[in-house]
Amino acid sequence: MVEPAVMVTVPGPMLERAVEAAVGDGFVAGTVVRTVSLPMIDSIEVGLTVTIVGAYFDLVERADARVPVRVHGRVTVGRPSGEPLPISLPPLDVEVSALVEAQLDLGVDQVRLVIDLPGVEFLGASVIGVEGAAPSDPMAQMAQMALAETGDTLFSSLGREVGPVGMDLTGIPVAELGLSPGRAVIRSTDGALTVTIGGVTGETASAHRTPPSREDRIGVSIDADLLGPVLSFLATRALGGIPAPFDLDLSAAPGSLSVGVRNTRVLGPPIPDFRTGVRTAVHLTRRQDHLEVRLAGAWLELPGPLGVFDGIGRAAATLGASVMPIVARLPISYPLPNVDDLTVRIASLAVGTDRIDAQLEFVDTDE
Repeated sequence: MVEPAVMVTVPGPMLERAVEAAVGDGFVAGTVVRTVSLPMIDSIEVGLTVTIVGAYFDLVERADARVPVRVHGRVTVGRPSGEPLPISLPPLDVEVSALVEAQLDLGVDQVRLVIDLPGVEFLGASVIGVEGAAPSDPMAQMAQMALAETGDTLFSSLGREVGPVGMDLTGIPVAELGLSPGRAVIRSTDGALTVTIGGVTGETASAHRTPPSREDRIGVSIDADLLGPVLSFLATRALGGIPAPFDLDLSAAPGSLSVGVRNTRVLGPPIPDFRTGVRTAVHLTRRQDHLEVRLAGAWLELPGPLGVFDGIGRAAATLGASVMPIVARLPISYPLPNVDDLTVRIASLAVGTDRIDAQLEFVDTDE
């Protein structure tokens, strides 16, 4: 079982929006060639081309990794050679119900999302419309007959021919961020999809399922132990890729974070740790257009028995911060890797004793 270092809860409407952005005006999934018999025409070889135009998710509690989905597509009937048919058949709008398994694989420096099309279980397909003609139109009925003659094999064959489809998000240092490389656990729950990612920071983790407050938001819960690796990675990036010459010790409390900084330890146990460090406490608050980081104090952490004096330094630092507050502002919007014209924004943020819970939303930057 994966210990939840990160849990992401995505409601159905957000998944549908992601599919809409991915397919755009339509994604041509492929063409399946079949021989069919139609009125006034002998057996004829036709190519049925399927274009995906959208998807809707009927998310319910399931014990496996398969996700219930209704795919909306357009089926056009033509000759495989590109030559015109003896009669013109209008495109059909179809709805395909299926159980689809999504896989999220975390590598060392990338994340790959894969849809297992060959393993899709098709539950049924129906014609929901005919483009440019009434359903009772003779040509429309012939197009439906051509689709019906292929049976369920049209979509299953298409899945086998196309194979697994995926998208890579590169430049994400999974291990450096404290995450465990491997496959995440994806489950369909009532109204949302939950993704659980394990961590390497300890035997247990404290992230939990965070239902989104609205259907246009994503709920994220992060174990507090991940904050240290994340800050170390950011420090390394700030130093141009040079490993940070210090160790970070991070702890969370309701509404605030405590960060300890010490030089990198050279000698490990059984040699006692006599390093002197600096610890800061900051309060995090999500404002209208930024994330406010307010310094609540900074003091020395003394090694060994001298640590009994740390409380005095902390009290003095807290008093000084209240007299002369130091406040920094961080952005709440960040671009998504490999995704144009879309940013993710922090809609809400809550810091607890062992985890951080957030609500995220997508923002179109081209609007």
